[in-house]
Amino acid sequence: MYKAFRPMRTFLKTGSIFLLSIFWLPAGIYAQQTNPAAEYLKMFNLPVGMGQVWEGTITFTRNDSKHKDVDNSRPGHTDKVVDTHTVQAGVTIRFCGCGHFYVSDVQRNWAEQWESGHLKAYERTYCEKDDGTGRKKREPVSPGNEDIDKERGSGALYLKEEEKYDLGPKGAQVSMTPVPVKGGFLLNAMAEVFVDYSSTAESLNTAVCSGKRKSTKSVTTTVPFSKEPQSSMSGGEDSKTFLFEAHPLATKFALVKHVNLADGQETIQGSETLVDVQGEKPGDWNRNMVATWNLRMKNYCNDVFDALYADLAVAGAYNDPNLRNGTGDTKAYRKLVFQQARQTYQSNNPDPDSNTSLHMSANEDCEIVGVEKAKESLRERCLPDVIFDAVYAHERKHVRQCKMDPDMYPPTNIEKVGVYETDAYIAGIRKYISWLELNCPDDQRLDVAKDRLVALKANRK
Repeated sequence: MYKAFRPMRTFLKTGSIFLLSIFWLPAGIYAQQTNPAAEYLKMFNLPVGMGQVWEGTITFTRNDSKHKDVDNSRPGHTDKVVDTHTVQAGVTIRFCGCGHFYVSDVQRNWAEQWESGHLKAYERTYCEKDDGTGRKKREPVSPGNEDIDKERGSGALYLKEEEKYDLGPKGAQVSMTPVPVKGGFLLNAMAEVFVDYSSTAESLNTAVCSGKRKSTKSVTTTVPFSKEPQSSMSGGEDSKTFLFEAHPLATKFALVKHVNLADGQETIQGSETLVDVQGEKPGDWNRNMVATWNLRMKNYCNDVFDALYADLAVAGAYNDPNLRNGTGDTKAYRKLVFQQARQTYQSNNPDPDSNTSLHMSANEDCEIVGVEKAKESLRERCLPDVIFDAVYAHERKHVRQCKMDPDMYPPTNIEKVGVYETDAYIAGIRKYISWLELNCPDDQRLDVAKDRLVALKANRK
């Protein structure tokens, strides 16, 4: 009876992981912040690394070329063909998050050139002419007929109209989802590139027997998506010019790669050749495309401690009565505060690459401004939500102060500035410590920070 239910148990387990990957992983950073990821891994027996926050880059490089220079000439007849074409392109996606990543930046490049030509010329062409008696005779005319076809063009990166991307505002998507049966993760990445093409093609035909010389010219250019492409023709029977307009052409780069992650592994690196084609004869394409990825597990504890120590340093400086007595000007006072805070902060040996600052402010109307920009900055730098929450709590404190004190603005009273700023920073510090107690409870830095907060509140001036 037990064996009869094994397929159903496998189905339910697989289904549970699939649903979790849909509803929990896209929550991304929030999932790790509210519940330690390790507990989920134990509970559901999920792959190592699931629920962790990652940041990294995926780079695509593409190099295509073909070359043909063939001379099929024979005595009395010239027949030459030239055809060259090169493409050098690449995309680098920068991303961060958990499961379905937030794309913070995409760098693109595209350089394409081509030139082709075909020359057919005859040393002499025999033309029928009237000999004056009503009879036709063939007489050679030299040089003879000639046909020339040539084209030259280029492709370059089109930078405008990004809203036309199918893959979101930045035209790229990256995800890493667990593979329930095989194990490991499936790394998916895709990016779009719009290419601006321009070309000129010309055909010249000389018929010596009729004495006619015909030319046909085609010019193709790219127009913005906001403009409807047009085409036109000008000239007469022996000389025509065609003008064509077209929208930029989209090209996509894509990677689907199964990756494994062992216990304790905090980086995922690798590369894979996606396309490798070598032409067999002149004029065939040589194509090469390589994807390279570099991901590292992000330690949110370090980010939050960095922001916490910065706020503790500033709050301590604002709470220092000696600085308040050192100047009568609020601008000079703030300068002294941040000089002292910087010295205190540096004494904690912070990560030199860390940048956790967010900018919001409360204005004279008792409103917080800069909220949406702060949220976007948070996502772009893959910072935890608690940093936004702490800064917002700081400004909310200023809003309450503003509503209680109609003389808060302009801030000319140094004593009041010191008290108000100290209290606002304490509001944010509490947010950080609550988050650290939940997510980084065993970090020795936490007790030090809590003691500093207790001392700050006890000595509040």
